[in-house]
Amino acid sequence: MIFNSFKKTDRLKHVDLEFDNACKMITSIYNDDGDYIEMGRVLPKMKALQDETYLAGVQVLSAMINMVVQWNESTVLKEEDLGIKTLDYFLHAAFCRIKNTESSWNTYTLKPSPSSPNYQTFLPYSTLYNSKLSSIRNYEFTVVEIKAKGSNTDESDMVRIGKELKICIDKLATAGVTDPVAVGIIVRESRIQFFKMLLDGPGAYAMVELGNMNLPRSPSDTPLLPSLIERFCQVL
Repeated sequence: MIFNSFKKTDRLKHVDLEFDNACKMITSIYNDDGDYIEMGRVLPKMKALQDETYLAGVQVLSAMINMVVQWNESTVLKEEDLGIKTLDYFLHAAFCRIKNTESSWNTYTLKPSPSSPNYQTFLPYSTLYNSKLSSIRNYEFTVVEIKAKGSNTDESDMVRIGKELKICIDKLATAGVTDPVAVGIIVRESRIQFFKMLLDGPGAYAMVELGNMNLPRSPSDTPLLPSLIERFCQVL
């Protein structure tokens, strides 16, 4: 079930103004036919303070600047490009700082716990999991579904990702994790949705949509980065 009464601003931390300004400046440089070297000079320096939102933002911006020379306005953003060119930067910067985290793209089978009466398995586009809690099985905490334009399924995207998150929650709870939480991300074309599921009581799976926004489709979209970074860090 989905509880819209959850505060969507919980754990939401805004990015540093310096990072926000850097994104706008890089867009201005790009639109004025500036060069890659000039963009690199605008990049904010890593601050001594361990601000996770800021540090994740700098990592993403760095990766995207390095990609600008191959990324033109005429580039068609195909389904696989969303993951390889854009989404992977955010996932790596925001999630892979978590200890013992591994990820898999397009090759991972999400399976329920052996003790579960549910035998349905899934093949998410991307899965992040902890492989150190047990030598027998992985414990997933984030699933990503990327939908191509015009793709059709027998069930809605929300229903599917809800089932996947339930598997994650059940496995974490079985492993003895207190207050298990799982994150779901759905991308359709350039639109991205963030979901979070937690166990609100015995058999009570609470899922809320935290945000719905656009992914950058070209270098001139760097002003979108601050809001995206805030959401990726919020769901940690």
